[in-house]
Amino acid sequence: MNFRAHLLPLVLVTLASLAAFAQADSPHSQGGYNSAAGQRPARDFRGRYPLLLNSMHNGEVTSINPHNVTRYGSAYIGSYNNRLYWMVPVEYGKLVPPARDFYSRGYGMIMAEAIACVRNGRVEHWIYKKSRTPVR
Repeated sequence: MNFRAHLLPLVLVTLASLAAFAQADSPHSQGGYNSAAGQRPARDFRGRYPLLLNSMHNGEVTSINPHNVTRYGSAYIGSYNNRLYWMVPVEYGKLVPPARDFYSRGYGMIMAEAIACVRNGRVEHWIYKKSRTPVR
């Protein structure tokens, strides 16, 4: 038998197990459940959070919609208004009006970051990441 033929499956299995080990949460970290914030929000097969999509479709936030979101981050435990929430970071494109000078060409797009505050299976707040002010 060829040594290389036996080595390839061994390498593939090792890499797959290392990737699974790196993505696994320890049971003592921010695992699946926290009694104060409820169940951790679940992702769908595309990496989106159905809970956040429902909030956007229901009009709880008007400046963020599923079409302008570029990335959903991983949920983590954080506090806002002295309450614990699952914080889900969202990066989205925001249309900016042109400056009032001779050289401006038109509307531009900038990237903004917001956080969805999820508690007990419900999005309670949408806030900007840096300023912690509510998103309209």
